[in-house]
Amino acid sequence: MSSPPQACAPCGKKSDKKVSVCHNGHTICISENALQAHLDHGDVCGPCITQSATASEEIGAPNAAPVMLEKAGAVYPNPTLGIFNVAIPASPFSDIQILISDFSGKTIDRRTVKANSQQQVITFDYSQKSKGIYFIKVIGKTTASPRKLIIK
Repeated sequence: MSSPPQACAPCGKKSDKKVSVCHNGHTICISENALQAHLDHGDVCGPCITQSATASEEIGAPNAAPVMLEKAGAVYPNPTLGIFNVAIPASPFSDIQILISDFSGKTIDRRTVKANSQQQVITFDYSQKSKGIYFIKVIGKTTASPRKLIIK
């Protein structure tokens, strides 16, 4: 399979051609060849996001453990080869903006995510963008501190 049927965050070694999925409440790293079967039985791309974890857990680690999103979005995997996810908190009453800026502070991407009572994961493909450091800010009722993203 040349590419996964859905853009999921890569995990493991680059040569492994594996992606992370949330399977029955646990984050697992699977072969791209097995992705469609997992999606067909209800798994979702990216690490699990649950309410049971504390906000003090590390956010943005590859194959991240479940995290609780309070004010800011988790960015994973980080560092990345270009495909990454931004997990945003439930926001049933207001839209959320995701702003991405380059190292100089110039905004290079802006997306609005519609109000939703569920946490959401937004996937970005920056594999054709320049390698380097980017900053991601999730803005809702509160503005989060920017998250640093490294693209290798």
